Amino acid sequence: MDKKNLTLILDMVSDSITDLSIIPALVESSKGLIKIELTGSINTNNNSFFQNKMDELIDRGFKCFIFDMSKINYVSAMGIGVFIHIYERLSIDGGTLILNKLQNNVLDVLDLPGFSEFFHVDLDNKSAEIIVEISG
Repeated sequence: MDKKNLTLILDMVSDSITDLSIIPALVESSKGLIKIELTGSINTNNNSFFQNKMDELIDRGFKCFIFDMSKINYVSAMGIGVFIHIYERLSIDGGTLILNKLQNNVLDVLDLPGFSEFFHVDLDNKSAEIIVEISG
């Protein structure tokens, strides 16, 4: 991993704002893969913070995002908008976005408006493991 990406990732370990923590759990910089553990909620108060951090990673060349959502208890419409933004940016370069281990209430929010069609939703971590194997 180059020094700029390492510095960015280390800076993210302590990043949290208004009920959202972002912790990189797995990084394969040479392959453009990052797994991120999210904790709390994604809402109007923190969606800009979240989007800015993800944009930084995309700008640094990460193309495969796996979000561990097991500790996310709420996603607002603004939060869904951030995931759509990430998806659109990654799609330009053939990237992938996986929402992994969603709680039922978060999955329901994604299913209602049909947004789950935009994302790879993986409840049991299988597609995430496949991507990690391919990248590894």
